[in-house]
Amino acid sequence: MVPGLRREAILASLDIDKIFYLEDILKKFDMISESTLRRDLKVLEDSKQIELLRGGVIRKIAQNDSLIKEENDLDIDVKQNLNIKNKEVIAKYAASLIEDKDVIYIDSGTSCSYMMQFLENKNIVIVTSNVNIIEQYRSVSNNIEIISVGGKLNRKLGSFSGPITENNLKNFNFNKAFLGTTSINSTSGMTTPDLAEANKKQIVKGNSNKSYILVDSSKFNKFAMCKVCDLNECDIITNEYVDLLDNCKSYIIAK
Repeated sequence: MVPGLRREAILASLDIDKIFYLEDILKKFDMISESTLRRDLKVLEDSKQIELLRGGVIRKIAQNDSLIKEENDLDIDVKQNLNIKNKEVIAKYAASLIEDKDVIYIDSGTSCSYMMQFLENKNIVIVTSNVNIIEQYRSVSNNIEIISVGGKLNRKLGSFSGPITENNLKNFNFNKAFLGTTSINSTSGMTTPDLAEANKKQIVKGNSNKSYILVDSSKFNKFAMCKVCDLNECDIITNEYVDLLDNCKSYIIAK
């Protein structure tokens, strides 16, 4: 089979929002080698039709299609293996904005989780609902105090949320807050599939002197059910410029 037809056949075998592993695709296309398949997948990723994960692929609709409704977040174990370099660049820049004696909030999400590796020498207080931040407690400097807001644990997201979390957050004021988001587009602004996560982010944003939303470019021009805020309310830290950023309150392209 010629490469173009083979890649079309691979795309046809992938349903939107489902993950397939290399072994499964090799079984389906048993006439091609693993090295040939990997080359095909790389071409499809470069054309922004799929995203490659460790050991597998996920179908991605092309950017010139209509906005994608992301009804469900991916599991945290999957998301932490996506766009790692971009997320680390974003997280490193975000960490550089933090000053000694700041009280900060670090939200759920993988980009926010990566911040911890860049905070080693900071004398700060971190308030968080992010389980990964709490799990990194033993590996950080003794100068960092970590406060968990508690609440109902969403295992899929690795995040505390719900009424207990919201009531606890109302008691804190933050110098800076670093928020995650599932998606961003020019019409709906920042959105997430989970209402409890959206409520939590809104409370934090209202209690912070400065709020930043950490979002890698794979989340642009997508939307989900629950709104967090409009673009003109947002200070964005991302890794790539797109036109919609001009409608934001401010934005930073981290390098």
